[in-house]
Amino acid sequence: MSIKIVKVEEATPQQWDRVTNHCEYATFFHTREWSEIWRTYQSGKLRNATKYITFNDGTEVLYPMMVRDISFGLIKQYLSAPEWKYGGWLSLSHLSEAHHNALYAYATSMNILLRQNPFDQSFPTNSIPWNLTDYTQVIDLRPGFESIKDYWFREHRSAIRNADRARKAGVTFEEGTTLEDWREYYKVYEAAVDRWGDNIQGEKFDWRLYDSILKSGTKNVKVWIVKLDGKIIGGAVRFYHNKHVVSWNKSVLRDYAKSYASNLLDYELIKQSCDGGYWWYDLDTSGGIEGVIAYKASLGTISLSANMLFHDTSMKRLAKTSRTALLSMSHKLSKTFHKPEVLTPSIDAGYSGKVEEQDRLEVTR
Repeated sequence: MSIKIVKVEEATPQQWDRVTNHCEYATFFHTREWSEIWRTYQSGKLRNATKYITFNDGTEVLYPMMVRDISFGLIKQYLSAPEWKYGGWLSLSHLSEAHHNALYAYATSMNILLRQNPFDQSFPTNSIPWNLTDYTQVIDLRPGFESIKDYWFREHRSAIRNADRARKAGVTFEEGTTLEDWREYYKVYEAAVDRWGDNIQGEKFDWRLYDSILKSGTKNVKVWIVKLDGKIIGGAVRFYHNKHVVSWNKSVLRDYAKSYASNLLDYELIKQSCDGGYWWYDLDTSGGIEGVIAYKASLGTISLSANMLFHDTSMKRLAKTSRTALLSMSHKLSKTFHKPEVLTPSIDAGYSGKVEEQDRLEVTR
């Protein structure tokens, strides 16, 4: 039987939750919670567009997506998922290559930005024409924490030694449970981002995104903090779903770098994830930053594909071409017909020409 999609409909909240809660390779980035957090953060500019797809053999698939309007609302841009995190489709049934091929054809019927889900082992990675090859680094927690410690003892002894140094120095580790804890951690995060500047991996998020997380009421996003003498000196935000824990960000105040608080965070978070029965501790992609990649590797990670697909429909490609042509024509016309006028400030405190202050500054600087 030839595998075909026979129905595509808007996913109901019940369908969405049922699949993401029971699909073993679903991550927090596939959930309604993540979608709603981003809808709130973007003030509705990003909207839910998640589909529930049925095949002619009865197989059902959830395809989490969001959509935003671009080109003055004439074109829709789909994201799977927001913030370049893991997207793609999920199913409670085994998906064959034929299912994946049909879903890929459906996905590329629209303007789509898609990050591969590294935990979907049935996904035909090699048959997709990815635009960007990337990977995430994860620790397999299934052997247990003692096995991970044995690896550290052999290959990365400082992971244990530095965590012990932090404890002896009085650094403590705990969950941040109050609004004040979140706000104090955000200050640490903000200082770290400002310190790194353009070298930061990803983008800087303002407090509104953190506030959107808190207002969502989710129990699957937690901030963990490290303190010294009662002061929050660092922390980490982690997302939890099914068997998967993923790092979102981690920051420590520069003045406390020698406290080994960062090492204590890693030690305790990995141990806690093992104790919680999780399978994967995901350190996320690294943006090609070699030092970050090397540090993650020292913790005993394995690499899993997390490639990116950027697909534009013919209409969007035409819009891009037209926009480029119009900008080029506008530039040529402005050079042909525009003769700059020399503007001189009047003796009055005001300005004699009817131009905006920004224009005046451009002319007279």
